[in-house]
Amino acid sequence: MFSRRSKLPEKLKPGIKSIQIPSNFKCPISLELMRDPVIMPTGITYDRQSIERWLDEGGKTCPVTNQPVHEPELIPNHALRRMIQSWCVANSSNGVDRIPTPKIPISEARVSEILSEISVSSDRNLANCLKLVRKLKISVRESERNRRCVASSQAGRVLASIFLQIAGKSRAGNSDCRALMEEIMALLMVLTPLTLEAFSFLSSREILLCLIEGLRQGNLELRKNSALLIKEIASNGELTIDFRKIDGLFESLLQIIRDPICSSSLKASLITVFYVCSSDEEIRAKAVKLGFISAILDILPDSDRSVCEKAMAAIDALCKSKEGRAKASEHALMVPLVVKKIFRVSDLVTELSVTVLWRLCKDEECKLKSVSEALQVGAFQKLLLLLQVGCEGKIKEKVTDLLKVTNSYRERWECVDSGDFKGLKRPF
Repeated sequence: MFSRRSKLPEKLKPGIKSIQIPSNFKCPISLELMRDPVIMPTGITYDRQSIERWLDEGGKTCPVTNQPVHEPELIPNHALRRMIQSWCVANSSNGVDRIPTPKIPISEARVSEILSEISVSSDRNLANCLKLVRKLKISVRESERNRRCVASSQAGRVLASIFLQIAGKSRAGNSDCRALMEEIMALLMVLTPLTLEAFSFLSSREILLCLIEGLRQGNLELRKNSALLIKEIASNGELTIDFRKIDGLFESLLQIIRDPICSSSLKASLITVFYVCSSDEEIRAKAVKLGFISAILDILPDSDRSVCEKAMAAIDALCKSKEGRAKASEHALMVPLVVKKIFRVSDLVTELSVTVLWRLCKDEECKLKSVSEALQVGAFQKLLLLLQVGCEGKIKEKVTDLLKVTNSYRERWECVDSGDFKGLKRPF
């Protein structure tokens, strides 16, 4: 589960390999200098990060003694930590950095106490509530253990309920409520994935309108967190939300796609478009009319793998509608870009590209235009190669279908030098 290869700690600088670390200062798991030594119930001392990772990955025994342990309490070994710190100070002239005193991890009892105080303060003292939320956020960001502890204490549900409570006042311009809302959103994003109970609050119309306002008018951090939180809500399949009644959502998402503030907000917006447009014809028609297809195609040429996958998924969702296919076929770059992405980015992008091309070429109203453009940029050869390399299931059916559709028009429109593909077998 862990590598037992001995190595110097990260804080030791180059050129000090001759320093011998005392064996009792090394963690039995990582064989590195311990920074936060803790004692297991079996009496063995480990570095906190190593033993917690061991337990998180399913370890049910003490790694050294092999004695069974069940939810063990890890007790800080202060005496050993002070000895290690003294050793580091004594060897500072050799480039050894002193290990800082680790902060005590937050306990479940303390988290429950803070959450209780937050709930009470949200009604009476917003300033104190804001202070407590910030305190909890600092603790969460100190370590993964703290994050897990807070997340398992129903913090998401408590924070989401308070968010709903202040959402209306925040939209009305209450500065205290707005500041609290921003801190709650930042904390919620750190605690993801959230529970369904938390989402039941976050999916309310009042909160969604608050998030849309954050997308439009907030600072960079607020806009990013708004986009991420909307994505989390939209991608939760257990929620039933009528996005047609959420005013301004699509306009705000379109603004992010056209003028992205960061990569994470752009990807979150594309994922939201995919989920929201996948199953609702009326929403797809609205998104197409607003210009989503053109906006997504504009970012596609220079996008990285992750953005490209999400952009192609969004285009595929939009092309499920007749309006979407019509608008897509009108765009000069649509078919060339889709064909170009086959084999170029990832297996997922190849499958999505084939699906989008299949939708366009099977639509009677845009069939001839799409087929002619596809043949002129080498789609037939790419599809044939894809079939020979190997594809399965529905994608194989679509590839075969596309080859049949395009084959009958090859003599009229194909402009690719077949010599470039002379190694391919041509069953047609």
